[in-house]
Amino acid sequence: MTEDFEGDFPGENWTVFYNESEPLPATWGKTTWRSISGEYSAYCLGSIFNLSYPYLPNMSAWMVYGPFDLSEARDAELFFNHWTRTAEIPDYLFVGASVDGIAFYGVSYSGHWN
Repeated sequence: MTEDFEGDFPGENWTVFYNESEPLPATWGKTTWRSISGEYSAYCLGSIFNLSYPYLPNMSAWMVYGPFDLSEARDAELFFNHWTRTAEIPDYLFVGASVDGIAFYGVSYSGHWN
């Protein structure tokens, strides 16, 4: 799988959602801010803002890709670029994987990361 966010987003294989109790319906969307290659990237407030508007504290926005089948794979790796600037605690960017779409396992980034 390769994603550069240049095509339709969320598109066919991505699902984006947010915590409906939050005041704004903000979730991941396509933006022109901080792209690595090409014109676009994804941003946690991209569904309502196309620029570097500060994220909402404690927002719960998800961007999930799949499902896809790795049953024949001997191993798998994830490579991605990210720029994260959050409050040290409690906000974070979580990147993970799931075999059932319910329990996710991965790593969290908070503070300032590139």
